[in-house]
Amino acid sequence: MAVRMPDVASRLGALLALFAAVSATDATAQTGTPAARAPKAPPSAEALRARDAQRAFKVLVQRHVDVRARMHPEWATSIGLHTADYRLDDRSAAAHARDSSRAAAERRLLRTVDTAALTVQQRIDWLMLAGVLDSEMRESGLREWQRRPSAYIPFGAVYSLAVGTTPEGPVRMLSLVRRLEQWPTALVIGRRQIVPARTPALWVDLEIGNARRIAGYLRTELPGIVQKSDGDMKRFTTARDSALRALERYTAWMTDTLRPNATGEWQLGQAEYDWRLQHTKMLNTSADSLIALGNRVFAETEAQLATLARSIDSTRNWRILADSSKRLHPEAGEVFAAYEREAKRARQFILEKKLFTIPESERLEMVLTPPNLRQTYAYGGYSSAAPFEKTRIGRFFVTPVEPGSTPEQVESKLRGHNYGWITVVALHEGYPGHHLQNVRAAIQPSMLRKIYRSEVFGEGWGLYAEELMYQQGFYPNDLARLTQLRMRLWRAARVIIDPSIHTGRMSFDQAVNLLVDGVGLERADAVAEVTRYTTWPTQAVSYIVGMREMEALRDE
Repeated sequence: MAVRMPDVASRLGALLALFAAVSATDATAQTGTPAARAPKAPPSAEALRARDAQRAFKVLVQRHVDVRARMHPEWATSIGLHTADYRLDDRSAAAHARDSSRAAAERRLLRTVDTAALTVQQRIDWLMLAGVLDSEMRESGLREWQRRPSAYIPFGAVYSLAVGTTPEGPVRMLSLVRRLEQWPTALVIGRRQIVPARTPALWVDLEIGNARRIAGYLRTELPGIVQKSDGDMKRFTTARDSALRALERYTAWMTDTLRPNATGEWQLGQAEYDWRLQHTKMLNTSADSLIALGNRVFAETEAQLATLARSIDSTRNWRILADSSKRLHPEAGEVFAAYEREAKRARQFILEKKLFTIPESERLEMVLTPPNLRQTYAYGGYSSAAPFEKTRIGRFFVTPVEPGSTPEQVESKLRGHNYGWITVVALHEGYPGHHLQNVRAAIQPSMLRKIYRSEVFGEGWGLYAEELMYQQGFYPNDLARLTQLRMRLWRAARVIIDPSIHTGRMSFDQAVNLLVDGVGLERADAVAEVTRYTTWPTQAVSYIVGMREMEALRDE
C-alpha cells in the first residue's frame, strides 16, 4: 500500500558489484599479486550530472531547514536549534502568506532537481520534502489558521523550554520569560483572525478546557520550574501574570463570543481525506479501501482474541476476561511509577535479549501529559527527543487522574490504566518503540529524516514492536497478551472510524459506541479518542497500515 521507490534493483546491483570489487582486492592482497593500475579516466558526463544534482539537492535541503527555522523559531527549538528561543512564531495572516510563498518557491526549486541523478536515499528524501511542502501549501490554501483556536495559545513554545535541558537553566528561563511576554500579542491576533463560521463548535469546547488547564499549569507548576532553573522570578511573575490575563480574556471570548457562533465542520470530506492519504502519508489508497482493511483486521483480531480466551478460561469470552483484567490496576498515586517500572523493564529486556542496540547519550523521562493534551490523550503519549541536542531526551507522557474527579471517574480512569495496558503502552512509547526509533533516527546521516517523521513508519513501528515483544516473551502472562490483542483491535477500529467520520459514513456518537462496545474502552476514554481523530485526520490509520507494511517488507 505504501509508495516504493524505483531502481532498488539497480542499487542492489551496484552493491553486489562493489562487493565483487572488494573481494577481488582481498584476493589480490592474499596472493601478493599487485593489481594493474589503469590511468584514471576523467569523470563521464553522466557522473558529472549526478554530482551536480546531488550537490544541488543538498543545498536545497539545507536552505529549507535554515529558512524554516528562521521563520518558525518554535519549531527550531523543538528540533534542538536554539538560535531564536526568545521569539514566538509570527501568527499573523501576513506571516502565513509569506510562509505559503516560501513553500511554493521551494516546491518549484525541488521540481528542477534531476531525480534520476540522485542516490536512492536522496530520492526518498526528495519524496519526503515534496510531501512536506505540498502539505504546507495545502494547509495554507485551506486557511487552517482561521479555524483552530489552539494555534494562538503558544503553550508548546513555553513548555518545550520548561522541560528542556539546553541551553543552561538561566539562559533557557530568560527565553521562556521573553516568550511569555509575547503571549498577549499572539492571543489578540487569534481573536482577530479566527472565523466563527469556519470553526467547529467541538474544537471550541476542547480548547476552552485546554486553556483552563494551561492557566492552572502557569499558576502552579511553572513557577517551581523557573525557580529551580535559576530564572529571574520577578520578571517571570510579571510576564506570567500578563500572559494569564490575556489567556483569561481569550478563554472568555471563546466561551461568550466564539462558541455561540461556531458553525464550522470538522469533517474533511472524501476528496480532502484521500488527498492527505496520498500526499502526506504517501499511500496509494483511499478512505474506502481503508475502511475495508479496518474491518478485515478487526475480524481477524477478534478471532485471535476468541481463541486466546478459550485457552485461558473456556467458560468466559474475551470481553468478560478483558473487563475483569481492568480491575487489576495501580492506585491513583502509583500509576506514574507503574509506567516507569515497565519502561525500564522493557529497556533491560531488549538489551539482555540482544534485540537492539541503544545509542549513547539518550534518556527517556517520565512526565505528566501536558495540560493541553489531557483531553485527547486518554492514557499517555510520547514527545520525541530533539535530534540536534547533544543528549537526546524523549518524554513519555502519562495522563493522570484529574484533580476533582468523582470516585466513578477515578475508577474509570484507573481501569484504563490497568497493568496489562501499562505493559504494552510502556514498550510502544519507549523501548523498542517510539523513543528508540527516534533516537536512532537522530544519528543517521539524512538531515530531513532527523527533523521529519512518517506517521505510518512511526506508529507502524510502535505496533510492530508490540507483537515483536510478545514473540520474544516480554509479556508476563496470558492476560497481558489478551490486552495487547485488544489494543490491536482498538487500532483496527481506528482504521474504520477515522475515514468513516471524516467522510460522513459514521457519526461521532457511533464512533464512540464502536470503541466502547466493540473494543471495550471506557466511555470517557473513547470520547477523548474520537475527539482526537477530529483534530488530526489520517493519523489514526497509521498504526495498522504501517505495521502491515513492515510485516510485508520483513516477509519479502
